[in-house]
Amino acid sequence: MAKNDPETDNLLGVPFANERVRREHEARECARRIGSMLNSGSDAATEQFIDQMSAEHRTLQQLFTRLCLHWFKYNSETPFFDGRNEYTVKVSKEIRAKLEERLGSAWCHTPLI
Repeated sequence: MAKNDPETDNLLGVPFANERVRREHEARECARRIGSMLNSGSDAATEQFIDQMSAEHRTLQQLFTRLCLHWFKYNSETPFFDGRNEYTVKVSKEIRAKLEERLGSAWCHTPLI
C-alpha cells in the first residue's frame, strides 16, 4: 500500500480496522502537529496558521470554529486543571457563559450552509 494511502496507518502501512480507528489516527496526528507548531512558541507560526485557515473553504472555516467552540466547552467543564491551563479553563468558562447567554444551549453548534 502507498505510504500516503488514506486507508492505511501512514506510519506502519497497515490497513485501518475501520473508519473510527482511521478518524482517531487523524485526530491524534492533527493534535500532534498543532501541538508541535504551538510548542515552537512562535507568534509567526500562529499567524501563518491563521493565514492558511483563512484560505480554506468557508465551510471548513465554519467547522474549525465549531471545533474551537467545542474545545472551549470541554475546558469549561473540566474539573482538573493547574497553573499551566488555569487561564484556559477560566476563559473557556467566560466564553461559554457569554455565548450561552446570547445563543442558549446550542452555543457551540455552528450552522452549515
